[in-house]
Amino acid sequence: MRKRFAAARPERDSLSNKSDVTHAPGVAVATAVFAVLAAIASLVDNKTAAQSLAAKNEAILSRTQASDANNAAEAHLIREQIYEAAIAANPALDASVRAQLTAVAHQEAGAAKPLLERGKLKDEAATTANDRSARYTEKHDLFDGAVTLLEIAIAIISISTLTSSRYLIGFGGLCATAGVVLFVYAFVR
Repeated sequence: MRKRFAAARPERDSLSNKSDVTHAPGVAVATAVFAVLAAIASLVDNKTAAQSLAAKNEAILSRTQASDANNAAEAHLIREQIYEAAIAANPALDASVRAQLTAVAHQEAGAAKPLLERGKLKDEAATTANDRSARYTEKHDLFDGAVTLLEIAIAIISISTLTSSRYLIGFGGLCATAGVVLFVYAFVR
């Protein structure tokens, strides 16, 4: 029974053949380093995605508040125009009624000004938040690319240990280098 399983297991002498496993310890360490870098890049990638969504939510909220302020200002300006139209349409109005309507029209115009200013400020805040969201989205895409390249490198280098192909190690190293460069570029951007 021992002989039947002995054929399935490689001989110790074949594993110690230096031509097959010369690069195995270095490859294992490199693969572990790339896995750690991929994990870090993935963590930073998720953080930038969350920051992008938070900034986009802030932009939407600010845009909604700007719209609310502008709508309220518009309502005051419409009421002002209604009072002025009522004054213009009735030239025979008593002077005291005309003065009251004019005062109310001016109050409506005065109430619209701070609302228009608030709407303008909220609109600028929305634009700023939207720009910040776009920057985070760009960084997210770069980190995503870095994670992908590092994961490809891990897979290729792992396969190279099975096939003992130095070309695959070189290509995996190239992918890892590109992933690290993209990660650093995204990080400092």
